Formats: sequence, structure tokens, C-alpha cells
Amino acid sequence: MKILTEMEFKMEVCRWLNKNQRAFFIEPFSLEEVAHSYRLPEHTRFIHTQSLRDENGDLLTFLKGGIYLRDWETIDGKHHRQLEFYKVLKTFIDTPDVEPYPVGYIIV
Repeated sequence: MKILTEMEFKMEVCRWLNKNQRAFFIEPFSLEEVAHSYRLPEHTRFIHTQSLRDENGDLLTFLKGGIYLRDWETIDGKHHRQLEFYKVLKTFIDTPDVEPYPVGYIIV
């Protein structure tokens, strides 16, 4: 699995939304322009799935989230769609600053 940067992830989400969501249009803008201004929905819920240590002994945490479209929001209007992903966070254990910082995203 490849860990995507935030910009790569936003581009993939915009590409997915353009393909699946009824009211999401990229034209006349480029995918990069749309992705640059795209923000994940504020109500995105994350579920902690696992934590493990990397080769440096730092803590990696995987939070599962998703973007869900109801059937009436999709292009065909009949089937719901979902894009599931993991947000990967890293915490440096040996420092006083234990706030995790985002490493990237993995699309499932």
C-alpha cells in the first residue's frame, strides 16, 4: 500500500467525486486547481484501527475514515458509494511534544 501525501489524496478524492457525485464538476478547472481548494468534510469520523512502532521506535497510528454518498447524491441515483481510507499519524515517543503529525493517507 502506498501512503499518499495530502495533495495526492485530495486529487484522488476529487477524481472519485467527479466520477460518482451528481453535483461535483471539475470543468472548467483542472483537477489540481479543484484539489488544491478541496477540504475533507468537517463531519468525517475516524475510527482508531491500530497503532504500531516503526523502525525508529516512533508510534504510527491508523485511523479509518470514509466519504459516503447516498443513492440520491450519486450520478446514477440508485446506488450509494463510499470511499474508505486510512489517515496515518506519527508520534515521536522520545520528545516532550507528543502531538501526532499526519504522515499521509492510504485509500482502501
